[in-house]
Amino acid sequence: MAIAPFGPKVPKDVQDLVMQTKDSIESGKMTLFAGPLVDQDGKARVARGEVLSVEAMGSLDWFVKGVQGSPKQEFSFRGAVMDGRRTLLAEIHG
Repeated sequence: MAIAPFGPKVPKDVQDLVMQTKDSIESGKMTLFAGPLVDQDGKARVARGEVLSVEAMGSLDWFVKGVQGSPKQEFSFRGAVMDGRRTLLAEIHG
C-alpha cells in the first residue's frame, strides 16, 4: 500500500495514526471491506461475515451503495471513518 507524503500541516499524531492504520491493514489485523457490502443497485456483493479479498479488491467492477457514478466513469464519495478518538471526513473524486 502506498501513501503519498504528508503535507507540512499534518500533525505528527495524525501521521502516526495513518501509519499505524496502514500497518494494521497490511498485516491483516484490520479488515477494511467486510460484509455485508451492497452495491449501488442494492445487490449483496459480500455476505455478512465474509471479507473482500485483496484479489477481489483489484478487480471490482461495481461501487458500493453511496458512491455516485460507475467504475468506468468519474465518481464521487462522501463519508466518514471513526476510530473512537476522531472522525475522518472524506470527499473523494476520481
